[in-house]
Amino acid sequence: MYSQVLSGAVALNAKCYLSPELLDAVKRKLKNPNYKPILSDVFSLGVTILSMCTLGDINEIYNIKDF
Repeated sequence: MYSQVLSGAVALNAKCYLSPELLDAVKRKLKNPNYKPILSDVFSLGVTILSMCTLGDINEIYNIKDF
């Protein structure tokens, strides 16, 4: 998903489960960000579970525009 967002194939205002580290890397247009994939996956899983538990839209829970 990161490479798709970076290339512009997917807009950031779409439903996006990227971790804050990857969102920062997208803003800085880094091709090879320095992050821990396992922690990023845990963050994405947590956002997914939160979205499922609240039955809410991801954009209401995780405001990407504030990053």
